[in-house]
Amino acid sequence: MKKCSLILVLTALLTAVTLCVTAASNTDLLTVFDAGKALLFDTDNVTVKATADFSFEGERFKTVNAEYAQDGYHSKWQYMLRTPKDDGSDSLSGFTVIANDELLYRMDLLKPGVYYYGTDLPQNTLVRTSAQMDQLVALARAIAGKADVLLPENAFTVTTENDAGATVRFVLKEGDASHLVDAAFNLCAQMAIKRLIKPYDYDILPYTEYYGLTVADYITSYTDRFELVSADVTVTLDGNGRLRGVKGTMAVDAVSVDEDNHRLDVTFNVTASAYDTTDIPEFNPDDYNVVSWLEAQD
Repeated sequence: MKKCSLILVLTALLTAVTLCVTAASNTDLLTVFDAGKALLFDTDNVTVKATADFSFEGERFKTVNAEYAQDGYHSKWQYMLRTPKDDGSDSLSGFTVIANDELLYRMDLLKPGVYYYGTDLPQNTLVRTSAQMDQLVALARAIAGKADVLLPENAFTVTTENDAGATVRFVLKEGDASHLVDAAFNLCAQMAIKRLIKPYDYDILPYTEYYGLTVADYITSYTDRFELVSADVTVTLDGNGRLRGVKGTMAVDAVSVDEDNHRLDVTFNVTASAYDTTDIPEFNPDDYNVVSWLEAQD
């Protein structure tokens, strides 16, 4: 059983957005970048909540509601996925995963009353580092140093700044993203897909046959590259320089192997709270009215 590193949209969107936002300023937005990096890789006690709507060619195909709480080497990960059905309603799926050091306990929404258990390497941050992840973060900082030639001058504005914190807004219009930003965005997207959806080998992908693939398969497996079309993102920091919220919209063109463009739109809202006060107790099945899957076989 593999423990997801972070909420689906948090890594996919926060990492990619922070990367692109940072490129707008050598000074102010480096603070935003550092806050995002600290939250993802250096914070061992926090609660993060996220919602996101994903649309493909103007039609919503997934809605995510998630919460991830980290308390040292203990964590709780709740994930709810809504998928539209032909009758206009949504099908529901999701899970809750509790991690106590190396021990994992998973409960699936579609299999009520039971839990599954397994092990993984202990983790005390939202995202696990790796050689590849470290290089991606280093690339983001390198791009930040070339801000003056990568993005328009007025892409970034500070809307509020005082002792209580700062609110900044980043607006990227169609045609503003440079080829370098697009290349970096693709690396972010591939890393997010590999970490949070499926461990694809991007030395083999994309697939060359589309038949039978779902919309999600098409985006993750059949897309040759992503082109960042536009973004409107607001980031909030508190008085201690910690990230408190990231919300906004993004439009991305998923370009297939046969050069077909398909528009992917994302609306998202991510909040971070309970720094240093998040508490995750040891897993107790009675708290969730569940028994182990082995007991359920009796």
